[in-house]
Amino acid sequence: MELSNKSSREHSKCVMSCEAIGKSSVHALSQLSQAKSSCARVFWLVVFVVTVSGCAYQVYSFLNVYLQYQVLIDLKYQRVMALDFPAVTVCNLNGITLNHIDCVNKSLIWDQCHPSPTQTGSVHGSGGSVSYIGGSGGLPLYRTLSYSLTSTSNTSELQKSYNELAKNLLNRYSKLDGMSRRCYGHRLDDFILKCSFNSVTCDYNDFEYFLSKQYGNCFTFNRKSENDLNAKPRIVKRAGPQSGLELVLDVGLNSYSKVTPSFGVRVVIHNPREDPHPSQKGVNIPFGVESHLSLAKTSFHRLTSPYRDDCKNYPPTGGLNCVDECIQRVSMKLCGCADPFLMAALPKKVLCNLLNETQTACMGRVLDLLSSNVEERLHTCDCRLPCFSTEYDVQLQNMVMNRALVMRSVKSDRHFGKSYEPEECRGEKALMPPTKLKVFFKTLDHKIYVQKPMFSYSELYSQLGGNLSLWLGLSFVAMYEFAEKLFLFVKVALHIH
Repeated sequence: MELSNKSSREHSKCVMSCEAIGKSSVHALSQLSQAKSSCARVFWLVVFVVTVSGCAYQVYSFLNVYLQYQVLIDLKYQRVMALDFPAVTVCNLNGITLNHIDCVNKSLIWDQCHPSPTQTGSVHGSGGSVSYIGGSGGLPLYRTLSYSLTSTSNTSELQKSYNELAKNLLNRYSKLDGMSRRCYGHRLDDFILKCSFNSVTCDYNDFEYFLSKQYGNCFTFNRKSENDLNAKPRIVKRAGPQSGLELVLDVGLNSYSKVTPSFGVRVVIHNPREDPHPSQKGVNIPFGVESHLSLAKTSFHRLTSPYRDDCKNYPPTGGLNCVDECIQRVSMKLCGCADPFLMAALPKKVLCNLLNETQTACMGRVLDLLSSNVEERLHTCDCRLPCFSTEYDVQLQNMVMNRALVMRSVKSDRHFGKSYEPEECRGEKALMPPTKLKVFFKTLDHKIYVQKPMFSYSELYSQLGGNLSLWLGLSFVAMYEFAEKLFLFVKVALHIH
């Protein structure tokens, strides 16, 4: 009797489950439950399996793409009435003036080596005196001798001798204190003869001093402190060479050392709140010509993790400092010393000796490791792209300059910025053919690249809902009903078993 009652209850539950499934919102499942013949049951079972499999495949395919977190690039052009002017940093390609070469070769700091305030027909440099052709206003004689030796002697021997001389000089220069490097380089009042911005004269107060280990003294126009968030950069309201920054520069040819391979000026265009990196960014302009740098402003907005760029919010100094610091850390770890020409500051940093072939070879291997092994660079450095950055597309155009006209225009401003430098750094030198530089926007259009997620949350719900509706006929509410019926079916099956 009890067995009969138990069997009756199980049959009743099974019937209830079948009725519930028969009313399911999943059409194939309800038809399967209500089918009268075996052929109909097989048909609807196949339909149910196919639709569930198709839905699962489509959902998997979409989620596989979605979880890659791909992005769309939205390009915007903003035509504005005014643009913030960038910072402009200028450096002489000659970091050490000729009359200080001997002091550097002897590893003397500035207090130990005060140069003579006047120059005669020769200036003492490394290895004796260097004569000039035509007195102090001409080119150094060693350049003429070098050219003739190149054509009559073994070039490889000359190159080897030059490399040894340059390495010795740079090795000693890298170990000098900042004040000595500053005084051994070009001064603001010697380097910049005239300055105007939007046709208004500017002076030495508009420039900030920056010391580059590669280029020596550099001077930045329109630099804004990262701590002074209220300071606003200068703006321009017109495009073209009639607006922007105009500089007249004297590269000081008669003060170039023989280890300097090129004559001219290094120009870096950068964000006013970022440090310049003349060794990594910038263009070289030749001396004695008029150079136009036309700019176009481009900004980038990137997405943070989990999107592919996984950008990072850097301090105003920018991501290039992160790269320098990483190289220094790896150099300290693998070589036991740091690259002397990187600006990154590390505690207890020991500079590599450029005359030590083992250390210089090790520094080369560090750069090769970080440049070739992407995974190692990402793991060691964590120097991701910045979430927001501004770049300036630079086009350089050189043209012949009316030197006489330029010289007359700067004659009254010959002592531009004289009080900027300490008196103990001062000296006299002859004025050489000037270099004229104009920096301006070629257009006031601001190009902005904005990353956006390929799929928003609404598209995620739309894709999932569309597949469930297409393959199974399920709505969001019906999913709960389906889950309830499935739970009931499993419960009954387990109970019967």
